[in-house]
Amino acid sequence: ILTGDTTETWLLEDGAKVVGWISVGPSRDADAAPSTRELYAIYVDPSHWGGGIGSRLWAETEIRMRSNAVSSVTLWVLKENARALRFYQSQQFVVDDAIEKTVQLGGADLVEIRLRKTFGH
Repeated sequence: ILTGDTTETWLLEDGAKVVGWISVGPSRDADAAPSTRELYAIYVDPSHWGGGIGSRLWAETEIRMRSNAVSSVTLWVLKENARALRFYQSQQFVVDDAIEKTVQLGGADLVEIRLRKTFGH
């Protein structure tokens, strides 16, 4: 576990090699409740895709958030990133009231949508 003031990052290793990581912290959205966290990033080495690493990282993160009275978690994902959307929806994230924003990357306008998962305590 790597921690900053308010951000936490968990690594998953296979031997001495990092094969995946996840980073969460306070939501950066103006409409977020104080008990809302944001999933900033999740990464799995492409050579390990389909092996359950992303699900394991998310499951551990969810356990930690639930035990810390987090009410919900949000994330932003590119609207056209079908693979990521399938993963997040398999983890019971839902599109958050069609909230989206446009970001520029490499001179291109890209649309991101917000997803949310609410925890019942």
